[in-house]
Amino acid sequence: MNITKEDIIGFGKVLEQFGKVVQQDPNIVLDFISNLKQNNEKNNSNDEIDEEKLDLVNLFKKSNELLEENFIDYLSGFKIKELKYLLKKHHLGGSKITKKQKIIQHIVDNLSKRSNDVFREYKVVDEDNSQGQS
Repeated sequence: MNITKEDIIGFGKVLEQFGKVVQQDPNIVLDFISNLKQNNEKNNSNDEIDEEKLDLVNLFKKSNELLEENFIDYLSGFKIKELKYLLKKHHLGGSKITKKQKIIQHIVDNLSKRSNDVFREYKVVDEDNSQGQS
């Protein structure tokens, strides 16, 4: 890329105008910086997921309770990071999928193949009671 003398002169004119505006109202730059910080904080807070809330989600139960369209709508309410967390939590694979609709379709396809709830939490049987009944 070649930078010509005219490019430098043009850039100098832009800087000159920018300098005049900043001298007239320095708050413009301060407000701009403040807005950048606020937007950055909002983006960082959007990246966080509520793992406790997601741990309560029972995908197998929901997929059996809802029609496929409604289940897709239900999954659409989650962010991409939340869907990826659910993939990992329920051992559904597909962790390299990046598009939201493809992740949702992957979950729906995997759950439609399952006839048993492999995600349920097994309860410990009291051994004293089970031995006495034999």
